[in-house]
Amino acid sequence: MTVHDPRLLPIRPAVPDDAPQLATLRYRFRSELAPPSESEAAFIARALPWLVEHLAHPSWRVWVAVAPDGQIVGQVFLQLIAKVPNPVEEAEHLGYLTNLFVLPAYRSRGLGRRLLDTAIAACPPERVDRLILWPSPRSRTLYERAGFQTPASILERLLERRSE
Repeated sequence: MTVHDPRLLPIRPAVPDDAPQLATLRYRFRSELAPPSESEAAFIARALPWLVEHLAHPSWRVWVAVAPDGQIVGQVFLQLIAKVPNPVEEAEHLGYLTNLFVLPAYRSRGLGRRLLDTAIAACPPERVDRLILWPSPRSRTLYERAGFQTPASILERLLERRSE
């Protein structure tokens, strides 16, 4: 694989035809964090319909970094979560950032930050109140450099997983 300068790679919105590459990158991303519970082929078969559906859904925005050969080498997902209407001046959405992933050969050269900045820049026109995410240990410093902080104003309750 020829590695191109990540600072020069175009970033564009993802389209449904990107779903197979996005599914593969998602598998690679999550498999780096924990051992997979299903084969890559099974995961891709399960993820493809979800990706095709959600790439066309207005609440999901996805951007990809593309090498000259058409290979997607990085991605970031943003889900806009509508808030209940409020009688005071307040933004209309929350933003959930997820699945920021860059292939290893393209890391540590600014591409992850470019993808993140692209997603952040899409938020003001959508009246996004705040962005939330769950960073991996490796990505925490990237997000902190981009202004993310640990909130003092949120509560969380983890729910038990049900065995299926």
